[in-house]
Amino acid sequence: AATSAAVGQGSLNGVIFNEVLPKPNISSTSGFDTDGDGVFERDDEFIEFVNNGTANVDLNGYEIYDAAGLKLTIPGSLVVAPGEFIVIIFDYDGTVPAGYFDISDGSSISVINDGSEGRYLCNPASGEYIGLVYGGRTVTNPTVCTTNLGVEDFGSPTEGLSIQRVQRGTTTEVITPTPLATN
Repeated sequence: AATSAAVGQGSLNGVIFNEVLPKPNISSTSGFDTDGDGVFERDDEFIEFVNNGTANVDLNGYEIYDAAGLKLTIPGSLVVAPGEFIVIIFDYDGTVPAGYFDISDGSSISVINDGSEGRYLCNPASGEYIGLVYGGRTVTNPTVCTTNLGVEDFGSPTEGLSIQRVQRGTTTEVITPTPLATN
């Protein structure tokens, strides 16, 4: 059954967190194969952003942090048009599909983690950041950014289901993953 939680709507130049798959179903023969390798595994985790603004946003140089302060930097131009979704993945096998962006950098840092965690999108040029927490994680600021534009509590993860914003609104629910689609 779907569960709901109220969230704020932190926005960084119009970009908001829209969906997260923190705990893929890895213990069965059915799940969501985000990374395209035919295996249901931890690497199937993803974060989805949507541009709710009215102008293009280039995420080049933006940083994604976890609650412990580990970070990955978005390399190169990644322009997100108004209304466009972008899915951040890690270590994709094969050709990365349109709308997906693999931020693997040869490190062992994963995009997200099971259980209690936080993720933060930081624009080092402006010093601003947004974030999401789930699984009871308290808000922290592990980034080099100092201006908090909103950290949202996305609720609690359930294995094999994503936590997603309901129609770009202010509540979330835990349901089947829908990357690159309106929730």
